[in-house]
Amino acid sequence: MKPTQDVAVFVQVQDSRLFGGGNSALALGTLDGTAKAVDFHQAFFTVSNLFSSPVSIKIGRQELSYGNERLMGAAGWGNIGRAFDAGVLSYKSGSVDADIFASKLVGSQATIVSQNFRGLYSTWKFFAPHLVDAFVLFDDNTDEVRGGPDATLKKLQRSTAGVLARGKVGQADYEFEAASQGGATALSDTAARASISAYLFSGSGGYTFDIDGKPRVAIRYTVLSGDDDKTDNTVRTFNLLFGTNHKFYGYMDYFPGILPDYGLSFLTFSCGVNVLSNLGVALDFHHFSLDRSAALTIAPGQTAAKQALGDEIDFTTTLKYNPNVSFVFGLSTFFPGDVVKIVKGGSNSYWSCIMTSVNF
Repeated sequence: MKPTQDVAVFVQVQDSRLFGGGNSALALGTLDGTAKAVDFHQAFFTVSNLFSSPVSIKIGRQELSYGNERLMGAAGWGNIGRAFDAGVLSYKSGSVDADIFASKLVGSQATIVSQNFRGLYSTWKFFAPHLVDAFVLFDDNTDEVRGGPDATLKKLQRSTAGVLARGKVGQADYEFEAASQGGATALSDTAARASISAYLFSGSGGYTFDIDGKPRVAIRYTVLSGDDDKTDNTVRTFNLLFGTNHKFYGYMDYFPGILPDYGLSFLTFSCGVNVLSNLGVALDFHHFSLDRSAALTIAPGQTAAKQALGDEIDFTTTLKYNPNVSFVFGLSTFFPGDVVKIVKGGSNSYWSCIMTSVNF
């Protein structure tokens, strides 16, 4: 809704209830009006061209999605999308876009303790179609350490700074990103806070052939730093903050959730083609390893250092039924490596999905 040309109000309701998830005591759920999984996903207002400048403000509950969404994304794949209670000050010009934002993650009026997320995200467009994003993000927990040498200091003070470069050269495309994390975090309420020293790197290249079907091939390598030493009071595991993980780490969503402290290193090969004007197929192969070896028990009293997590194959078919409706069918399988065989079992696993999207 736009009360005036420069003022807009947006409200979006999210119903995340599962089919059959109503209270069975209320006429088998058909008269359940509690709707505990219904909420405002977004509710904000914007004021554009503030004081006749290229600056705008947005305040309220809103999605914060930047770059490729590796660190900040709406997580639209999940049953519950991600939104922030935040304020955003935006500047847009022909060469630079920049947002300064501040969000309260956890907190109430009853206490001064809170968890917060703030940052600056900019996109530089001087050499379009080659774009460079530069950002610095801060998250904290203002609750205090109770004792020890760092008593009264915040339990978490973390900064994440990085760049994302992407673009096209003819039929080829590329994307490179790097980020580092620093700061301090409390591992207990009485010990000295641990320092944070972690990093992320990812690079990819692809090529789309200019022939019928537009076949495409691509390769990507990614590393999230891990930590195999719990005694040096330094946290080296990279934290992915609020990213849309599903699009990066295999559609089965196993990673980086298995032994996440040790980090993740993986290589992805992708290919795809439009077999019809409205039908596309894609195949992705992922080879996953821990960034740092994990000492795992392989027999009573016997341990061994392992890194191999396993391989995943994702097959996806997308049918564009009409301009507003599309169907996606996905089929994936995972072949466990040494680490997963030890901690989860040695059987292959399978996953499939059918998704319908209606845009209006």
